Amino acid sequence: MHKKIFFSVFLLFFMFFAFSSFVDAAIPRLINYQGKLTDTSGVPLTGSYAITFRIYDALSAGNLLWEETQQVLIDKGIFGVLWNPRIIRIRTPLFIAV
Repeated sequence: MHKKIFFSVFLLFFMFFAFSSFVDAAIPRLINYQGKLTDTSGVPLTGSYAITFRIYDALSAGNLLWEETQQVLIDKGIFGVLWNPRIIRIRTPLFIAV
């Protein structure tokens, strides 16, 4: 009887630690960015556009930390993209330029 309890507890701990490492490894490292794009008159755009996204370390005169151009499909001004800025360590405020 004690062997069954011991084995059950051992199996429970083993499963917990084995699967907790998978959960930690599965954290996505992506940034979801959504926005609305309009022309100079405020009319929402529709179509495919090349948009360049940049991340800086300061609001003005900052250092460029990351840049990526994506072909983005826009519907009635609304778009959404995923970024994967692998080299950025977010420890201080960052500023996005589109």
